[in-house]
Amino acid sequence: MMVPMRDGARLAADVFRPADAGPLPAVLVRTAYGRSTREFAMTDYPRIAAAGFVVVVQDKRGRFDSEGDYRLLHDDGIGEHQDGYDTVEWIAAQAWCSGEVGAFGISYLGQTVLGAATAAPPSLRAGVPTQPSSDEFTDRTFVDGVLSPFSGTWAVLPMVSDDLIAKLPADQRGRAEEERNEYLSGLPAISASVPLLDQPFLRLFPQVWGDALLHRDHPEFFAESRFGVEEAARVRVPLLHVGGWFDVFTRNSARQYGLVSEHGHDQDVREGQRLVLGPFSHGGLSSNEVGGRRFPDGAIDYIGLVIEWLGRWLRGEEPSRPDHRVIIYVLGADRWRAEAEWPPPGASPGVFALGADGGLVPGAARPGPARSLRPGRAVHGRPAAERGHGGPVGAAHRRRRRGLHE
Repeated sequence: MMVPMRDGARLAADVFRPADAGPLPAVLVRTAYGRSTREFAMTDYPRIAAAGFVVVVQDKRGRFDSEGDYRLLHDDGIGEHQDGYDTVEWIAAQAWCSGEVGAFGISYLGQTVLGAATAAPPSLRAGVPTQPSSDEFTDRTFVDGVLSPFSGTWAVLPMVSDDLIAKLPADQRGRAEEERNEYLSGLPAISASVPLLDQPFLRLFPQVWGDALLHRDHPEFFAESRFGVEEAARVRVPLLHVGGWFDVFTRNSARQYGLVSEHGHDQDVREGQRLVLGPFSHGGLSSNEVGGRRFPDGAIDYIGLVIEWLGRWLRGEEPSRPDHRVIIYVLGADRWRAEAEWPPPGASPGVFALGADGGLVPGAARPGPARSLRPGRAVHGRPAAERGHGGPVGAAHRRRRRGLHE
């Protein structure tokens, strides 16, 4: 279906619903990776529909079959185009919807949940932002203002780059594919040896690379992906924040939970926030293993968690398990633990430095000669298998170059 936005652009969506069912609550998923790409989103749409929901999966503006121009981490919430708001209200007005809408998603899809929650459409009842790639200036393209290689390696992933290439004029697509291969084959050296705005492939698509670099000192450019006190105060719905210890966006999940718990629109919203932090890599919620290390009972039934959370807030169902505000997986002890809050009561922050042997040592870093780490050592708590250019994303590129299934 083509869903109309307030400016006249139409966004493509697939709708999954039980046959011959009356009006039902709806679940929205908005994606930049193609609405038929379901593995990354960790979705099982038939299972969600069988649980008594209508599922609407939509391509973001300018991606795949949706109209308009694509802009990275824009057009979801409070900007010129409020596509999250418009889509929620369009869904609520359909004959097959009971008027209650929830949203969920992982990574970029999690960012779209936050965008919709910030826009506060009246029909949105709850959401599950999972490992969200929000806050482009502090936790994605830049980390506290320092450029991260992540966004470059992300942009050449096939689920991102294939559609970028497809939308070029026909006579430019061949060159773009050549430059994508040049970039991949040159990692990691190419990102350090070629001027940033001249990086192969990335130079062709400023909307996913150059625009952010050129606006490095313009905070307003990053406003639509920002999630701070002002944005948290706009949120009017309970959110289940899900993060992973080995995820690139761990800080987003914990920080956003804290912000809405403290600054949400009203007391009910503030008390309605929940947080789960598990031993997950990015998107790896169904696995007990990260980087060759096993974490007993670490995997979760993510879709089951989504169904239960949205069933509670869209249909008034009682939780099937104790309703803890915070649930964390304790590394080392290798077990789940409930907490009353995050950070846990009595916790205190500490400062650690990277030691000469690759381990962490208490206290601030001391000046000294640079040394190479011994191969195979873990860095910053991540198993050695996850090190390398771009972390887990860089590892995906290397697997692809070796001809293995991505």
